[in-house]
Amino acid sequence: MDELLAQAMTRRRMMQMAAGGAAAAGLAPLLGAAPASARSSAGNIKMWWWGQQEAVGIQSWMNDTISKFKAQTGSSVSPTLMDTAQVIPQFTKAAAAGNVPDVQFLFNGIYHMENVWLNYLKPLEGLVSAATIKNGGGTKLSQYAGKNYRTGFYALAFGVQYNKEHFDKAGLNADSPPKTWDAFLNCCDKLKSKGYIPLGGGVKDGFLGEWWLINSLTQNLNTAADALNLFIGKLDWREPKYHEHWIKLQELHDNKFWNDDATSLEPARMSTTERVIGIAADPRTTGADDIVVCDTIGQAIPAQVTDLIAGLNARTPQRRIVFHGHDTWGLGVANTLAAIDAGATMVDGSLGGLGGCPFAPGASGNTSSEDLLFATRPDWFTPAALASMVDITDKVLAELGEPNRSRTAQGARSKAKAFDWVIGNDRGE
Repeated sequence: MDELLAQAMTRRRMMQMAAGGAAAAGLAPLLGAAPASARSSAGNIKMWWWGQQEAVGIQSWMNDTISKFKAQTGSSVSPTLMDTAQVIPQFTKAAAAGNVPDVQFLFNGIYHMENVWLNYLKPLEGLVSAATIKNGGGTKLSQYAGKNYRTGFYALAFGVQYNKEHFDKAGLNADSPPKTWDAFLNCCDKLKSKGYIPLGGGVKDGFLGEWWLINSLTQNLNTAADALNLFIGKLDWREPKYHEHWIKLQELHDNKFWNDDATSLEPARMSTTERVIGIAADPRTTGADDIVVCDTIGQAIPAQVTDLIAGLNARTPQRRIVFHGHDTWGLGVANTLAAIDAGATMVDGSLGGLGGCPFAPGASGNTSSEDLLFATRPDWFTPAALASMVDITDKVLAELGEPNRSRTAQGARSKAKAFDWVIGNDRGE
């Protein structure tokens, strides 16, 4: 960081470093290494990553790089593209359970260092070369106890895209975009007069705040130290050159050049149902035959399950919907019945409620197969079939040292005399 503060900065260099995590406003992607005790065999490296959602097209680069890595080292990489909302918390949960990937994507800052402090990440020294660490964009923000815990994954430039067709229709020269503020305002005015929204952006569609800061504030800065000293209070935001970018932003707002929902946080408040349906409908999932909906920690309620399964069926009717539930809060059967009613054509269960989840501490076993069968009563499921299943389950669970969590099994072993499903009362029906 000390050498960074002393460097003179061009605006281009400042933008590059902000995208790479050196500037205080950067939200850079990074890669960390899991503790050695939890790593896979040398021949296969497990990696959880994120980036296709932001750096669209990076998937092709990943595939090519992994292929070349295997050719050079003989080691394969098993990559898993993580959901935006889960890439960080899922790693922390997995690490707490001792079941982590070898290489993990994390965002810079507290999201990164929290896992370092918890001893869930291993320092890079000894894992990658000193040159890689030096050139990876890490600063003191990524150091702890003298060790480095990050190297850059990719650089995201905060550029500007414009629609040349719209420029042409507004009488503008699409091959000569504006180079001054006045010319920029003139372009916006002409686009607006033709019925176009001149500027589109937002918190819900991207990093509007970071984008504006990086593309505007940096034009009035001379060094990276200016930015850092502004953020820590050693320079005064009230000085005109340090707040001019906000005045310009207000001017654009007053002229109604922005989209109306630029400051909307609606997607950040998007329900789990909407997020899952959106993922399932993403074109990148083309080719998947099944959608498996999992309530891993057993906290869903039937109404939520109904909404999600029905929504998935409506958006992706060509796919089979599978429901996988846990009975942590006693609603495993109710949720499964709701899933079936909403259109799920396959459901999961396990003998005696056996199961759990290695990366979700507190998750109980799966919904019991006996309970599901007793609730749905397929034609072949008779009292005799239940008695046989309970007997088999008891033997299997005894070998595993696990209890039988099935409520149906408990009922079948009861002393009730007037119910055919109690073991010993079977009348052969």
